[in-house]
Amino acid sequence: MDNGATVWKSSGDEKCTLVEAYSKGGSILVYLKVESVTGLDLKYLERVNVTPSPDHVDGTLITLDLSSPDGSNIKTTTRDYNGFESKNYDPVKGLSISSVVDGDKELWNTNGGEQCYFATFFPKEDHDLLIIAIKKGDNFEYNFFENVGGEWKGVEQDYFFKKYNEMTGLPDLNSTLPKASQES
Repeated sequence: MDNGATVWKSSGDEKCTLVEAYSKGGSILVYLKVESVTGLDLKYLERVNVTPSPDHVDGTLITLDLSSPDGSNIKTTTRDYNGFESKNYDPVKGLSISSVVDGDKELWNTNGGEQCYFATFFPKEDHDLLIIAIKKGDNFEYNFFENVGGEWKGVEQDYFFKKYNEMTGLPDLNSTLPKASQES
């Protein structure tokens, strides 16, 4: 079955003893090993223009495009912190974010056991930051990104918050801590 449609049905004494499915892009290839009294038969079925649907997600899969978030699928909350703006993106009820892009640049895509729970975007003239909160079962992890000159790259958490503090004008906590005295 594929979304309720029968892909293959046995006839007579046939029985399927193996199914393997492979997907890439918008295509799915299914390999069936079918045994009957007349012998072994291998069947290859292909389906093209398919949107992958991870089995863990509740709801319709959508893409969050930072360059133009779809207001019918994404709830956008804008906050202002002393002139520094952030935008939080959440899927509307019944939808799940399976990928995050900025125009034609893919930043994150589900691996089948996770979904983007929310994303927070911190735009600033020539330097943007992004946090993607990823839900895996009951656990969360966070991916951090920086965009300088139109190029996105993944960054470590410490680096991200250092840049965030620079952008917002907040002090870096590490630089405000007193230095430990050394005894001789």
